[in-house]
Amino acid sequence: MRTIRLYSYLFGYIALNLSKIRQAEKLHAEGKQKESYRLIDTVAEKGIKKIIKIVGARTTIKGLENISHDETYLFVGNHQSNMDIPLVYACIPRKPTFIAKKEMKNIPLLGRVMKAKGCIFLDRNNPRNAIKSINEGVELLKSGENLVLFPEGTRSKGPKMNEFKAGGLKLALKSGVKIVPVTIKNSYMLMEKNNGKVKPADVEIIFSEPIDVSNCKDAVTLSADIQKIIEKNLRDSE
Repeated sequence: MRTIRLYSYLFGYIALNLSKIRQAEKLHAEGKQKESYRLIDTVAEKGIKKIIKIVGARTTIKGLENISHDETYLFVGNHQSNMDIPLVYACIPRKPTFIAKKEMKNIPLLGRVMKAKGCIFLDRNNPRNAIKSINEGVELLKSGENLVLFPEGTRSKGPKMNEFKAGGLKLALKSGVKIVPVTIKNSYMLMEKNNGKVKPADVEIIFSEPIDVSNCKDAVTLSADIQKIIEKNLRDSE
């Protein structure tokens, strides 16, 4: 029942807000990106709050004191579930945009919302496209927009992490923004553990202390260090 409610609400809510989405798309096309992002935020915040309630995610958040409202960050997290995007979005006070796999761009209605929000769609199998996406992300960060990256590249669908891909960390190295490691625990229990059926679960999200990348030039080492931080948080909270 929760599964039907989730998808019915998601696409119904987007359909009801099509006029605002069209307005945001128009602003984006006119080069008024920030106005477009903020308009989408007014739609997304309300909808995501309801979605989290529908799926029954009982969320514990730790480390918000590590995030300054006045700074721009690259948030780098593990990726267990389709629910990670709404969960992380809901937690961060100054709403972020996301690096997402290119397939999400083609999801009816939802893809339009993500494009109007400035989401960057990454094709990891196309090196030229990947470089272009990284450069777009760097410009987004330099403009003051928070960005979220899941460097595993795909959902782990369980408690164990996949190895981080280092390429995305160039976003921070090229833009100079700090990185906030984000640990997401048990979000896979909301859907992936149940073959896609929605079931309530306790989820923990931890924002670790920001990492200053000004003296770091090696994306591979940086990626490994962040993965170790997240793995430790996953172990410590067991």
